[in-house]
Amino acid sequence: MSKKIKIISIIFLSLLIFTNVSLGFNVDMNLDKTKNIKINDEILLTINLSEKISGASFKLDYDRGILKLVGSQTANLSVAENNEKIACVYFDMSKAGTDILQIKFKIINNNKENVNFSIEESKFVTLDNETTYTRRKHFWNI
Repeated sequence: MSKKIKIISIIFLSLLIFTNVSLGFNVDMNLDKTKNIKINDEILLTINLSEKISGASFKLDYDRGILKLVGSQTANLSVAENNEKIACVYFDMSKAGTDILQIKFKIINNNKENVNFSIEESKFVTLDNETTYTRRKHFWNI
């Protein structure tokens, strides 16, 4: 009987740990868009983080038929096209950190209302707790 209790306790504690890690850091995105977007207009994707970070790396997948990458609008954030995705790396040596990352795009086709984004293979290192949060994939339809 005690062996079953130990196994159940270990499983329960593991679930609590994974739940706290996944709920402890949140990522959200929004797209600065208006109703009258025209081809060649530039728009800003804002990635909001629940804590300041000192480092991050992730791949951003997006609708390439609608948008074209212009570049980073955040200091210390490097972005580049890589295998039909955007490779993003943020590193702040001053340790001031940020909780907002911004990337500028140009509209190349405006016949869709929503744009799909996903963050893949993400790693975020928080400034305060020096904790690394890793997730395989986040998906947004904005």
